[in-house]
Amino acid sequence: PVFADVLPGYGMQREAEHLVLAGLGALEAIRACTLSAAEALDLEDELGSLVPGKFADLIVLDGDPVADIKALGRTAIVYQAGARFTPGELRDSVVGTIE
Repeated sequence: PVFADVLPGYGMQREAEHLVLAGLGALEAIRACTLSAAEALDLEDELGSLVPGKFADLIVLDGDPVADIKALGRTAIVYQAGARFTPGELRDSVVGTIE
């Protein structure tokens, strides 16, 4: 779809796939897109890992991204600020907002 390049999270998915293609292991690529990214922004005390006291949005995937990095593109459910969303609801939330 035309919105695939701008959907939230899509850039991270593609980045992780490219990192694996470049030779990183899947877990290393996921870390690069999460904790290492937060460290680069000096936000590791707030973001980047699941520990008490940090802000966390979560995605539930249909598959194991360590076994197949492309599983990052198979989002089943998203939790943002405690609210549950389906991928369709997120997609619908950006349709019409991007020219």
